[in-house]
Amino acid sequence: MLLGAGVIFALAFDLARDPARQLSARTLLWGIDRYQGSLSSAVAHTGARCRFEPSCSHYAEAVIGSDGALVGGARAAWRIARCGPWTPLGTSEPP
Repeated sequence: MLLGAGVIFALAFDLARDPARQLSARTLLWGIDRYQGSLSSAVAHTGARCRFEPSCSHYAEAVIGSDGALVGGARAAWRIARCGPWTPLGTSEPP
Protein backbone atom coordinates (compact mmCIF):
# COMPACT_ATOMS: atom_id res chain seq x y z
CA MET A 1 0.00 0.00 0.00
CA LEU A 2 2.83 2.37 0.91
CA LEU A 3 4.67 1.54 -2.31
CA GLY A 4 1.54 2.34 -4.37
CA ALA A 5 1.14 5.68 -2.61
CA GLY A 6 4.80 6.47 -3.30
CA VAL A 7 4.40 5.67 -7.00
CA ILE A 8 1.28 7.86 -7.24
CA PHE A 9 3.06 10.72 -5.46
CA ALA A 10 6.11 10.41 -7.75
CA LEU A 11 3.92 10.35 -10.86
CA ALA A 12 1.90 13.37 -9.68
CA PHE A 13 5.14 15.24 -8.96
CA ASP A 14 6.51 14.33 -12.39
CA LEU A 15 3.33 15.41 -14.21
CA ALA A 16 3.36 18.78 -12.41
CA ARG A 17 6.76 19.60 -13.91
CA ASP A 18 7.45 21.41 -17.18
CA PRO A 19 6.87 18.96 -20.12
CA ALA A 20 10.54 19.15 -21.13
CA ARG A 21 11.55 17.91 -17.65
CA GLN A 22 8.94 15.16 -17.23
CA LEU A 23 10.43 11.68 -17.02
CA SER A 24 7.06 10.27 -18.06
CA ALA A 25 6.97 12.44 -21.22
CA ARG A 26 10.56 11.50 -22.09
CA THR A 27 9.68 7.83 -21.65
CA LEU A 28 6.69 8.16 -23.97
CA LEU A 29 8.79 10.02 -26.55
CA TRP A 30 11.44 7.29 -26.35
CA GLY A 31 8.76 4.68 -27.06
CA ILE A 32 7.42 6.66 -30.01
CA ASP A 33 10.96 6.99 -31.37
CA ARG A 34 11.46 3.21 -31.11
CA TYR A 35 8.12 2.66 -32.89
CA GLN A 36 9.02 5.05 -35.70
CA GLY A 37 12.40 3.38 -36.15
CA SER A 38 11.11 -0.18 -36.30
CA LEU A 39 7.40 -0.99 -36.46
CA SER A 40 6.31 2.05 -38.45
CA SER A 41 8.34 1.09 -41.50
CA ALA A 42 7.25 -2.54 -41.20
CA VAL A 43 3.59 -1.47 -41.13
CA ALA A 44 4.16 0.78 -44.16
CA HIS A 45 5.43 -2.23 -46.12
CA THR A 46 2.03 -3.90 -45.67
CA GLY A 47 0.38 -1.02 -47.54
CA ALA A 48 -1.27 0.49 -44.48
CA ARG A 49 -1.27 4.30 -44.33
CA CYS A 50 -2.02 6.76 -41.61
CA ARG A 51 -5.25 8.60 -42.36
CA PHE A 52 -3.99 11.84 -40.81
CA GLU A 53 -1.35 14.41 -41.72
CA PRO A 54 0.99 14.50 -39.88
CA SER A 55 1.00 10.83 -38.96
CA CYS A 56 -0.33 9.89 -35.54
CA SER A 57 3.14 9.13 -34.18
CA HIS A 58 4.50 12.51 -35.30
CA TYR A 59 1.41 14.22 -33.88
CA ALA A 60 1.91 12.38 -30.57
CA GLU A 61 5.55 13.46 -30.48
CA ALA A 62 4.57 17.09 -30.92
CA VAL A 63 1.73 17.21 -28.39
CA ILE A 64 3.55 15.20 -25.71
CA GLY A 65 6.61 17.41 -26.18
CA SER A 66 4.58 20.60 -25.81
CA ASP A 67 1.78 19.59 -23.42
CA GLY A 68 3.40 16.84 -21.35
CA ALA A 69 2.59 13.21 -20.73
CA LEU A 70 -0.92 13.62 -19.31
CA VAL A 71 -2.51 16.20 -21.63
CA GLY A 72 -0.39 15.33 -24.69
CA GLY A 73 -0.94 11.62 -24.14
CA ALA A 74 -4.70 12.19 -23.92
CA ARG A 75 -4.69 14.27 -27.10
CA ALA A 76 -2.70 11.57 -28.93
CA ALA A 77 -4.99 8.80 -27.65
CA TRP A 78 -8.09 10.76 -28.76
CA ARG A 79 -6.64 11.14 -32.23
CA ILE A 80 -5.80 7.43 -32.50
CA ALA A 81 -9.32 6.57 -31.31
CA ARG A 82 -10.73 8.63 -34.20
CA CYS A 83 -8.71 6.69 -36.77
CA GLY A 84 -10.83 4.39 -38.87
CA PRO A 85 -12.57 4.03 -42.21
CA TRP A 86 -14.87 6.94 -41.28
CA THR A 87 -11.85 9.30 -41.41
CA PRO A 88 -10.84 10.25 -44.98
CA LEU A 89 -7.23 9.63 -46.03
CA GLY A 90 -5.12 12.78 -45.88
CA THR A 91 -7.10 14.49 -43.12
CA SER A 92 -4.93 17.43 -42.08
CA GLU A 93 -4.85 18.12 -38.36
CA PRO A 94 -1.73 19.91 -37.16
CA PRO A 95 -0.77 19.63 -33.46
